[in-house]
Amino acid sequence: MIQYILDALAGYLIGSLTFCQIFARLRGKDLGNNLGGAMYLSRTGDRGGAITCVALDVLKGATAFYLFGQVGAVFAVIGHLWSVFFRFRGGRGGATTAGIFLLADWRFLALYLVYTVIRLPFVRTREARERLDQFVRVALLLILPFTGYEYWAMLEGIVAAITLKYATVGT
Repeated sequence: MIQYILDALAGYLIGSLTFCQIFARLRGKDLGNNLGGAMYLSRTGDRGGAITCVALDVLKGATAFYLFGQVGAVFAVIGHLWSVFFRFRGGRGGATTAGIFLLADWRFLALYLVYTVIRLPFVRTREARERLDQFVRVALLLILPFTGYEYWAMLEGIVAAITLKYATVGT
C-alpha cells in the first residue's frame, strides 16, 4: 500500500512539471489556464519551443509509467492537469497520455492517433472536438474490458481525470 502511495506521489510530481509554462515563463509570458503546447505556440509563436514542450510532456508520461507503473502514470496525468507548481492549473493531458501509451501499448496510441487525424477535417471547434474525444474515450472504456486489454484500469483513471478537468474548467 505504501508503495502505491509513493508511486502516486512521484507520478504526480513528475506530471506537475508543466514544461510549456516553464518555457513560457523563461520568455516572460504566462499561458493562462491552459498550460499545453497549443497555448504555448499561440502565445509565443515559437514552433521549436512548442515541439520541445510537447516532446518533454510525452517523455514525462513515458517516464512516469516506466518508473512508477500504472498508478504513477495516472497520477502523472493528474499532475499535468492540475500542477502543484502552477496554482493547480495545467494542460489537457494529451501529450502526457501519449507518452504513457507509447510504452504501455503503442497499438492503442496508434488507433487513437488515427482517430484524431480522421476527425480533424470534420470537427472545427475546440468544444465540439473535446466532447467528441470524451465520447470516444468512454466508448473505448466500454469496449476494452471485453478485449482483455490489460491497461484498462489505467486508461479509466486517465479518462476520469481528463473528463473531470473538462467538466470543471471547460478547457
